[in-house]
Amino acid sequence: MPRPPYDAAKAKRLLSDWIAQRVPKAPLDAPITVPAACAYLTEQGLSTHKATLIKYKLNSLVRDGVRQQREDGGGSRARAERAAYDEQLQHLRQQLETAQARARELLAQIAIMRFNAREVGIKEAQLMKAIPTARAHRESTPKNAEKKATPGGRPSGTGRR
Repeated sequence: MPRPPYDAAKAKRLLSDWIAQRVPKAPLDAPITVPAACAYLTEQGLSTHKATLIKYKLNSLVRDGVRQQREDGGGSRARAERAAYDEQLQHLRQQLETAQARARELLAQIAIMRFNAREVGIKEAQLMKAIPTARAHRESTPKNAEKKATPGGRPSGTGRR
């Protein structure tokens, strides 16, 4: 008894519908593969093997579905995550660019100041000396020197008025 002919038109229609359902989903959630397509068609009552898909050129549908899933909606989570990382990277690059521009401006100002200092007669070694701060000045003076008596008889800094 001869085998009934394979209904390629029905297989193509079923496979197209199956692929259309899976394209919007992520590849990990709904993989479009030849073995999965064969399993789906067999489940629908069409006994199918990988060789059958190749013979009736249905494997090109699967290949196109995979490409479309990758490009269109599939993996939208991963795409959104990547877009967020790209946006963050772009923001960081802008900040770096701004910081580099500011550093160039500061270096230009320092160069102008050095030139002007030389014109006035200040030596390079004097420019490199640390500037004494108020804190360093306070540490070098005696502790009680700051608390002088006020006309009311109380030392300053007690907090009462």
